[in-house]
Amino acid sequence: MIPPEALLSGLLEIWPYLLGAAGVALAIGFAAPVRKRPKEEIRTIVKEEIQNDVKIVTKINKREVAIDYDVFLKMLSDYEKARQEAQKSILTQLALLEAKKEEERDKLLRDLTNPDLAYRDLVKVKRINGASKKRKAEEEGEEDVEVDTSELYQA
Repeated sequence: MIPPEALLSGLLEIWPYLLGAAGVALAIGFAAPVRKRPKEEIRTIVKEEIQNDVKIVTKINKREVAIDYDVFLKMLSDYEKARQEAQKSILTQLALLEAKKEEERDKLLRDLTNPDLAYRDLVKVKRINGASKKRKAEEEGEEDVEVDTSELYQA
């Protein structure tokens, strides 16, 4: 421990130096002020509307934001990649839908132009046993007549 008389006598001996150091610190403090951040420019946009006889006032505070160039380029490239992927997926979905519609249309056309179904719809065919067919042919004296359907399918 330091005796109190020694501490007091030491302070009395160095008080001019302490006072001088405090003065120099004050002078430096006034001469070189601490740099303040520049105030951000805030623009206020006021928008006034009248809807149903009510005046609506909207205030928007805008600030300018500084973005590093590298960060901006990275954001731009990420945006382009996302846009291309979205475009590719949309085109793929559209192609699949188009192929499905084409397949359905082909199926409908196939069903419409099936010769067996078309023939069945146009002419009713009765199946006759071979024995009764011979008897009827002999009775009527007619021969088997083939129906030519080639004209039906020509466009």
